[in-house]
Amino acid sequence: MKRLVRMSLLLVSGLSLAPDALACASCGCTLNTDLGSQGMVSGSGWHVDLRYDLVDQTQSRSSDQAVGLAVPNSEEVEQRTRNGYYTLGIDYGFNRRWSVGLQLPWLDRYHTTYAEADTALSSSDSNSLSDARVLARYTGLSPDMSTGLLFGLKLPTGTQDVDFSAGPATGEALDRSLQPGSGTTDLMLGAYHFDNFNARFGWFAQVMYQHALAAHDGYRPGDSFNVNAGLQYYLNDSLTPQLQVNAQLRGHDTDDDLVGQDNSGGRLLYISPGVTFNLGEGWHGHAFVQFPLYQYVYGVQLTPTRIFSIGASYNF
Repeated sequence: MKRLVRMSLLLVSGLSLAPDALACASCGCTLNTDLGSQGMVSGSGWHVDLRYDLVDQTQSRSSDQAVGLAVPNSEEVEQRTRNGYYTLGIDYGFNRRWSVGLQLPWLDRYHTTYAEADTALSSSDSNSLSDARVLARYTGLSPDMSTGLLFGLKLPTGTQDVDFSAGPATGEALDRSLQPGSGTTDLMLGAYHFDNFNARFGWFAQVMYQHALAAHDGYRPGDSFNVNAGLQYYLNDSLTPQLQVNAQLRGHDTDDDLVGQDNSGGRLLYISPGVTFNLGEGWHGHAFVQFPLYQYVYGVQLTPTRIFSIGASYNF
């Protein structure tokens, strides 16, 4: 039972945040694919994890409908945004109740678009550090350590100076929502709870709210509210299949330049089957796929048809 509780806590606390979970036209509409690898495990000591998330946005959508846009067009027509997130997490537990973690995401983003009235594609291909996060966890709200609070900051460590590198728009700056960093410091607040139905089945739920404390150069990402819930089946000591439902509500971005803010925000619902592995001697791993159940976006945005996540972690 202690092993089951530790596995549950690892999975639930790993749901704290997605890599730059931005529901915008081009930022990668990832919800929470960060399973078992955010680094907030019970007990004291160090925890390190490495995670990869692939979000390939290829489907143009307006409201809850897929749309086809002709070119040339009086508005920009985005074609594709492929996002690869490599996230290194380092966590330290002071005791069973308190821990603090740092997540460092590296973003590999390829973006193509038809600018207004253009018939030739413009593209950008960037590799850089995105916005880091510092997140603390307090898990002493219940005697069995099954209920906890999450709080921290997203830091403005990502660059905001990426330009188009090919096509008619070469040398022009990408929209603010496409930049690796938002330039803002964001407050993050959340809570979670997990439990077991019996020796074989468990469940978890978590909420997380994110809010930019101030605008940067006139730009502020919209507030987001994430809800995650899931079921676990403890197949054996090594393998735990899992099924999640992930939801996100996100408001419009605001920008003094009024570029792209109408094409940001929305309501998203995903189902996420996957599996976690207990590899022994402190090692864990995960592999998940997210499928959209419902996607409602404001304006016209690119959305993914699936999201992939894999990762491995080690407890010292």
